[in-house]
Amino acid sequence: MSLLREQKLLKYELTAKMELMKKSGFIILAVIVLGVAAYLAIAVLKITIGLIVLAIAAVVLFVLWHMIKHKWEEKFESES
Repeated sequence: MSLLREQKLLKYELTAKMELMKKSGFIILAVIVLGVAAYLAIAVLKITIGLIVLAIAAVVLFVLWHMIKHKWEEKFESES
């Protein structure tokens, strides 16, 4: 009788430990998934900001190039 009771107690303990492990595993998996999602979101945000800065820089350089080009043309037209 004591052996049967001990087996039931061990089975109950193992079941409780397995449930705890399942919950812990789910929490760990959820944290990993959220971490990857946050990492990807930050990466996309950085890429977007970089593209916006690149577009602004291209516009500024284009405008400066036109200003320099026109001044250069005016300088050579006035000399000739």
